[in-house]
Amino acid sequence: MLFARTARGLVAGPASSTEASSPLVPLALVLCRGKATAAQPRPRHEQDEDVAGQRAAGTAARASSQYEDLLAQLQEREVRIPVPWGHIAGKWWGRTDRRPLVALHGWGDNAGSFERLAGSLRGVPVLALDLPGHGLSSRVPRGVAPADRGLLLTTLRRVQRALGLTTVSLVGHSLGDAVALIYAATYPTDVDMYVSLDTLVPAPADADAELKASGPLVDELLDAEERMGKASNDVPRAQLLDDLLAGRGGSLNRHAAETLLRRGAEGSGASMQATVDPRVMRAPLLPAALALACARSVRCPALAVLPQWRGPRALSADEELRERFLADLRMASKTVTTVTVNGTHHVHLNSPEVVVPALNEFLDQHRQADAKDHSVQLASFFV
Repeated sequence: MLFARTARGLVAGPASSTEASSPLVPLALVLCRGKATAAQPRPRHEQDEDVAGQRAAGTAARASSQYEDLLAQLQEREVRIPVPWGHIAGKWWGRTDRRPLVALHGWGDNAGSFERLAGSLRGVPVLALDLPGHGLSSRVPRGVAPADRGLLLTTLRRVQRALGLTTVSLVGHSLGDAVALIYAATYPTDVDMYVSLDTLVPAPADADAELKASGPLVDELLDAEERMGKASNDVPRAQLLDDLLAGRGGSLNRHAAETLLRRGAEGSGASMQATVDPRVMRAPLLPAALALACARSVRCPALAVLPQWRGPRALSADEELRERFLADLRMASKTVTTVTVNGTHHVHLNSPEVVVPALNEFLDQHRQADAKDHSVQLASFFV
């Protein structure tokens, strides 16, 4: 892993120039390319290219598999936390006697978003939640918008209280980053660190634009609610996977999409349904004015991981607004680290090795020690 300092902070990148979206070359193909007959010896430069190709494939394969190996060594548990409408589901990786890093996923994703990251955080357990309307969490009742900011804030507060955590460490991606930011600003003495994995102020929306968008958003939400339960949405698993890949506009590689689909679909074979609530996508992002107000209220150390990718579905943050946000955040929290990495919006899931060094360094420096044994209180929430 290489880091370089730029005007925006540190720049991190993988050992190769390509992200691990499809890094594995079939071994049989590598071996075939390397074959040569005694009758027709191949030129030396071609043999050298084959050796280099095999080494590159081996390096990519090791980088791709080491996190699965680490993950296999962790204790892994399903979590169910009661809420008035059912339960909030989640996934716990690691020791159960320590306070976890609470991880919040992005729009349309689920707790699986942090699966490959969880195995590499130096003994820090991870609790990734399925936010309302996502994954294996109970469906929010009709009449309630799953992505309502108030509901998301209240849900995270319920989780903290249920787990008996006096302090929480938060990491958020996309939508989850907005939730983590609002929470850290609303309860500044309860959050000891905040990590943003690509968002940190989305595309700005002024008051006029937000007002203009409100009517259509409300109507879309009500239309989606009326369609719920009227027709079967059963489709083959392969189609759900293709839809997930297409819907992320190149941000996900196939392996990452498979990981999300394990909690993002239910059923089997040709008869599966997506678990994400269709009402989830009918909600505004974090308004710029609220984001800036949050920046002025956060008191904990913050880490911002900013991918350089600018694909069709990239979050087109306004650079001037982002600098204003970071300036306010630095004035309020005093400790703000920004790291720019090579990767897409889902770099933490596609290529965790790109994110892990900066995240581990930040955890070592800023996560507060916790001597309390949480295992007894947590036991009732494990499935």
